[in-house]
Amino acid sequence: MRLNTGLILTGTRGSGKSTIAYAIAQEVSDSVIVPAVTTRAKRRDDRPGAYRYFSPEEFAVLVTNEKLLVKSRYGAAAYGIVAADVAQSIECGALPILTITPEATHELVAKDASIHWLGLFLDASDDLLDSRLVGDGRPPSGDDWAQRREDRSWAQPPLVCLMNTGSLTEAVQAVLAIINDH
Repeated sequence: MRLNTGLILTGTRGSGKSTIAYAIAQEVSDSVIVPAVTTRAKRRDDRPGAYRYFSPEEFAVLVTNEKLLVKSRYGAAAYGIVAADVAQSIECGALPILTITPEATHELVAKDASIHWLGLFLDASDDLLDSRLVGDGRPPSGDDWAQRREDRSWAQPPLVCLMNTGSLTEAVQAVLAIINDH
């Protein structure tokens, strides 16, 4: 990958975004997972360092002070990426890896000319996504299915779409192949 490049993994709930992001970070030297900031409550399956948790008021201060590279809502919570965190990773020569919403991914890939973002949209069959959510202790609901429809509306260029239906090893190999092609 060329200089000033970043990787964004997005997709449907249960598609493996965080799991694959962490596996890629282990495979690609000089890469870093950039933590998201969020107003949602911590979940038991959150990876250490993946999120920084803020009250809605604290999050609003970040927005007001224009500290966020991107911000979005997903479900009932607000999410964002602090611009300085991405800049710091690039200054250190690292590949920043983000996991953000499909809409926010489209925004960055299409509009942020200072960084070449490679956006990957991960998905799987509804049955497989449902089973993954159940396995994580979060049985799917009507809200999940509605969010899935919304997410899939963004699964189009400039994003690269990847069905994650196999093993983690297969998914990581597929993502690495896409990275190497860019």
